[in-house]
Amino acid sequence: MTKCTVKGKVYFKSGGIMSLICIVALALGGCQRLSKVVFSEMHEEKDFLGDITKVNLKVEEAQVILTGLKFYRGSIDGVLGKRTRASIKQFQEESGIMVTGFIGKKTWGKLRERKSEIKVQNIEKPLSIEQIQYALKKAGYDPGPIDGKLGWKTQEAVKKFQKTRGLKIDGIAGKNTVKILREYL
Repeated sequence: MTKCTVKGKVYFKSGGIMSLICIVALALGGCQRLSKVVFSEMHEEKDFLGDITKVNLKVEEAQVILTGLKFYRGSIDGVLGKRTRASIKQFQEESGIMVTGFIGKKTWGKLRERKSEIKVQNIEKPLSIEQIQYALKKAGYDPGPIDGKLGWKTQEAVKKFQKTRGLKIDGIAGKNTVKILREYL
C-alpha cells in the first residue's frame, strides 16, 4: 500500500500501479506534484461533467459503458459514488491512463472509444423525463427547465421533434422517438 498525503489529507491510498506512480512522483518532485495532477483532474471533471451532486447523465452513460465492459456492477443511477469511482480507477489502470478516479477528457474519450466493444442488448432501459428533456435541449428544442417533470413545454418540444423527424406526432416519447433522442445523450 502506498499513501500520498499532502497537508494532512490522503489523496491516494492504493497498491499496484499507484505505488509506482507515487514512487515516480516522489522522485520527480514529491506528492506535491502528484497532488497538482489530481487537483487538475478533479477540476477538469467538474468542468466536463458539470454538477455531480445530483443525478448526472454523463455519469449514467459512464456507468452503462463501465457495466458493459465488466468494470462496474452497481446500479446505473447517474450518481458518482464510491463504486463508480472504484470502477473508473480500474478502467483507467487497464487503459493505461493515470489512475485518479476522475472522469476527465482522456478517460471520457477512452470510455467512448471502448463503448463499441459492448454487446448491444435488445432491451434498453427507458429514458427518464430528465433524460428526454436533456436530449431535446441538446437537439435544439426547448423543453423548459430540465427538472424531470412532464409539463406542457416538454410535450410541445417532443411534438416539434417528432414533426421534424417524420414521426407520429403525439407528444409521447415512445420507442421510435426515444431511439432518435438517444443519439443526443
